[in-house]
Amino acid sequence: MFKQTVNRGNSVKLGFAAVVVPVLLFCFAAKGVAQTKTEKIRIGYAARAVAHSVPYVAKEAGFFAEEGIEAEIVRTAGSIAPMALVANEVDLAIMSAYLMIPVSVQNKDVVMLGGFSRYASMVFVARPDIKGAADLKGKIVGIQRPGDAYEKSARFALRHLGLDADKDVKMLALGTN
Repeated sequence: MFKQTVNRGNSVKLGFAAVVVPVLLFCFAAKGVAQTKTEKIRIGYAARAVAHSVPYVAKEAGFFAEEGIEAEIVRTAGSIAPMALVANEVDLAIMSAYLMIPVSVQNKDVVMLGGFSRYASMVFVARPDIKGAADLKGKIVGIQRPGDAYEKSARFALRHLGLDADKDVKMLALGTN
């Protein structure tokens, strides 16, 4: 059976947090320095992944509190993340562009502020007996859940290998990462 893992070669760098945390703080502290009332925000994240840990790090480091922001970090799980954002269940969400782009095209109130990486951080991992694309035919490809970024990445990778995800393999939803 296949599984997808974080590509260790694309580790999150310190500069990543140095850019993202100030952007998050700026977005929600823009009412001015004289703000005395604590502002509450809900930040959604779509996966338990290093790239999605920025809100936790910022909260634990006290960055939000220093700016008078009470941040609640909410797991919105994969394909649910854009729906939670559109329904105003969260104020902002960290998710894959695969999930965000279709939503922002349909809902002009939703904008994508930026991205964490130019590349997807997911890779196919196979048993040693799988030597090439042809060996994948008829096999099971494990994904997290239907419609999430892992499935979209798997479909993209299979297409790149010349395979049809609907005909050549069986997608099996395995649950959370």
